[in-house]
Amino acid sequence: MELDVFEMEGLTIIDVEGKLNFPDVCNSFKKQVSDVIDGGQKNVIINLENLTFVSSLGLSALVHLFKYASSKGGFIKLAGIDPKMYKLFKITSLTNIFTIYESIQEALDDFKSNL
Repeated sequence: MELDVFEMEGLTIIDVEGKLNFPDVCNSFKKQVSDVIDGGQKNVIINLENLTFVSSLGLSALVHLFKYASSKGGFIKLAGIDPKMYKLFKITSLTNIFTIYESIQEALDDFKSNL
C-alpha cells in the first residue's frame, strides 16, 4: 500500500494505492493518516480509486480514522470507490458512517459547501 498526501482547493487529499489488508499495512495506514490529522488537517478526503483490495482489518482502520478525525473536530469523506467495494460498504453498513462520493471533486464541493 502506498499513500500520496496532497492539497487541493485547500483540503487534504490522501490517495491510497494497493491493498489495505495485513495488520502491519493497516497500522501503517492508520499512523500516516493520524499524523496528517494531528498536523492540523482535520478534514480529509481519502481517495480509494486505486485501492485494489480491502480486508475487514482495512475497513476497521477506516472506521478508526473516521472516529479519530471526529474526536479532533474533523471529518473524513471517501471518494473513488469502485462498485464492488461500494457493495461491501453497503453490506457492512459502512455507508451509514461514511459519506462516499464518486469523485474527489464531488467530495471537495461538498466539504466547501459545508464549511
